Amino acid sequence: MSISKERAQELAIEHVSQLDLRGYRYEFVGISFDEKWPNEWGAVFDVFTPNGNLMDGPVVFVVEKETGIVRGFEPS
Repeated sequence: MSISKERAQELAIEHVSQLDLRGYRYEFVGISFDEKWPNEWGAVFDVFTPNGNLMDGPVVFVVEKETGIVRGFEPS
């Protein structure tokens, strides 16, 4: 069974909530999809410093559609 976009969002947010962010805050932006990686969802988060400043560029976590495993993005 393939993980839905909504379930991918839930899994990614749960994954981030368990990380030691050392004062940084991750804010969920959305789920992306790229035809180059048809078996994965991309969960995009903005990152804010402990002082509340938005960092340059978002962080993307990959959610595997078949397993629901969440991992950091690793470009090929």
